[in-house]
Amino acid sequence: MIFDTEGWVAQLPPKHSRRERFKFSELNWLKGVYDPERMSLSDSDRNDLASRHRDAQVRAAGTMLLSPVHRVQDGFSLGRGRQSEIALAHEFCRLARVTGATHPTPGAHLPRRVAAAIAVDARDLHHSPRAITELTAAYREVDADLLWLWAWNFEPTARQYGHLRFLARRLQRESGKPVLIAGLRSLWEGALRNQIACALQGWGRGRLQHPPFEPPQPTIFDGDEQEDPGWAVHIYHPVIRGSIPLGEVGDEIARLLFRRHPCPCGHHTRSVPPASVRERHFHNRFWADQLGRAAVTGSPIQTTADLRGIVAVAQRTRAKLEMGSLYTAWQKATTDPSDGDRMRAPASLWRAA
Repeated sequence: MIFDTEGWVAQLPPKHSRRERFKFSELNWLKGVYDPERMSLSDSDRNDLASRHRDAQVRAAGTMLLSPVHRVQDGFSLGRGRQSEIALAHEFCRLARVTGATHPTPGAHLPRRVAAAIAVDARDLHHSPRAITELTAAYREVDADLLWLWAWNFEPTARQYGHLRFLARRLQRESGKPVLIAGLRSLWEGALRNQIACALQGWGRGRLQHPPFEPPQPTIFDGDEQEDPGWAVHIYHPVIRGSIPLGEVGDEIARLLFRRHPCPCGHHTRSVPPASVRERHFHNRFWADQLGRAAVTGSPIQTTADLRGIVAVAQRTRAKLEMGSLYTAWQKATTDPSDGDRMRAPASLWRAA
């Protein structure tokens, strides 16, 4: 059970909708806007901030405690903001361990672990590859069970994906800890096939951009209710390795795809696209589970080799349907140089053994 307490919300203007909801919580430690490049945290401020985020997650029965994180700029060398983030990660992990917050949860006796969050802007790695060396050297010493890499403003180009993949795997190799990466859009599958231990898949963290999207209304299914007052749900189809556009053109593409490539998910008629919001959610969840399972089954060399055929079929299918080509990052994911065995995240990180 993981609760992202979104420390970076303190960097949003006071009138932003996400900041409005944040200001009445115990995590609202600053009336103004936090600028890590210009403002300094004292030792006591850092301890207070880490304590607030730790306490909020413990009270919510979190079993993996995630350090608060802010968006900073990375250049040729690590700047003031990044140094502050490194110190905050160290303080959070230290505080979680010495205060017993990583002890099993009361009652359920579930194990607790601690994760150190690292937020990077994919554009910074693109313009300053040396930051990868600096970031690895800094975060490999943090006393965490897992390193959680948030990738902001990622565009699925071959170059950006290559830099993020290199950073994640170097962190794994030099720290000896699994890395979870978030913000890669549909490239989460490529990341798993390319030896990154964990990847986040889902609507809310598939893409991280600043300023952030307005969050949708929560989906609530009530009896026979078929529609959701929130945002529309795209239909994923594995043959095209992506989601089908909304609207009339997308509806026609969906009909052709499911007629030619029936779906075995069991949540709708095999040869007909899922219609209701409920069907779409369960259909998409089924394929995320299937693709994730296939991505980590077998050696990294084999899973990468399999991806070459998958991408080739997706490109041909997209061309026949007059859809846009896959992002160039997919081709980068098919040419991954293996550097050893896959690092597996122990099951004890997530649940009782």
